[in-house]
Amino acid sequence: MAARPVLESGLMWRIGDGSKARIWQDKWLPSPSSFKIQSQCLGMDPKAKVATLIDPQSKSWKLDLLKDLFSESEVNTICQISISVFNRPDKLVWRCSQNGLFSVRSAYHLQVESQLSSQGQSSFVANENKKWKKLWKLPITNGEEDVLHALWGYAAAKDIWSSCSLTFQKMNDNFINFRELVMFFLSELEERHLAEFGVVVSKIWQRRNELTFKQHLSTPSQIIHHATQELDMLNSLHQSRTSPNAHPQIPDPSSPRWQSPPEGRFMATMRMKKPMFPDAYLAESFAALQADIGINQIILEGDALQVVNDLLRDEENWGQASLISMDTKAVSRNFQTFLVHHVNRASDVIAHTLAKDALNIDDVLVELEDVPNCIGSLVDPIE
Repeated sequence: MAARPVLESGLMWRIGDGSKARIWQDKWLPSPSSFKIQSQCLGMDPKAKVATLIDPQSKSWKLDLLKDLFSESEVNTICQISISVFNRPDKLVWRCSQNGLFSVRSAYHLQVESQLSSQGQSSFVANENKKWKKLWKLPITNGEEDVLHALWGYAAAKDIWSSCSLTFQKMNDNFINFRELVMFFLSELEERHLAEFGVVVSKIWQRRNELTFKQHLSTPSQIIHHATQELDMLNSLHQSRTSPNAHPQIPDPSSPRWQSPPEGRFMATMRMKKPMFPDAYLAESFAALQADIGINQIILEGDALQVVNDLLRDEENWGQASLISMDTKAVSRNFQTFLVHHVNRASDVIAHTLAKDALNIDDVLVELEDVPNCIGSLVDPIE
């Protein structure tokens, strides 16, 4: 079947317990573009499973074995893959979507990307360039209509906007030119949606330039991923400049503060230094998994809305971070009470301050009954 090569190219193993994926023969590394181990197989069965590299007791990678078998970059990448604490089996997932599920649209973009990379300066690339150059050189009297079409109305642009916030997915196309669209957004949209619009527009424009000048075409999922990362960075930068908690050692009494749970008090902190792949979403999900600290009632609070939604929803999602959330939900069944709340960043300043301080430790640091110095000014004294 003609579609089979595309399917085989887009499928990869999401590691759970390592029992199904083969170390040297399968795609399982979150490292484009091969997704495979490149080091030669020396002294081991070429069909050995990933489970061979995992300590079944500690649910951790056998670091010494990894260093013996693979390159330094491969060791670093492997160590950033979280292992299921519940022996969840490996899962074949579609790597071209954020939730790991197949879609026809993502398959089309994978096929285009594969053709670009395999044919190089081919007639395919030349034809795509001719289409873009023809578009951008159309003799339209009002150049803003051309820009509107390229950044908003063109099919390739719509594929990207359809993956953005619902605000943009439901927006109509009844704009005369790009200026009218921008003026409408300025008057109607909230600041966060305006920021999203600005970042995504810049990414679409950048995509057009990369195709024209570098013969490289990014997929919609790649565009959305990069735009999300840039928005997170901009939000963090804005909050660090404007938040009264940017310098926690001199807190503003009127700013939001962490509130202890009903009939609860400050008991313990845990800081862990662990490299995560590929972004903060995975790190936040992993942090939620650490909730099993020996008490039977938990209220889990965090400002990462995507992680909170993963923990609250009961829908299929095979992204790497969502697999960690599945383990977290399994852990939650051990508690008498397990609640998940989303809080704003200002109210979660204690967690962020602890996370920054964790950069100065080697592994894991747990403190019982004592308040770490880094957050001493942010919590009420222990009674």
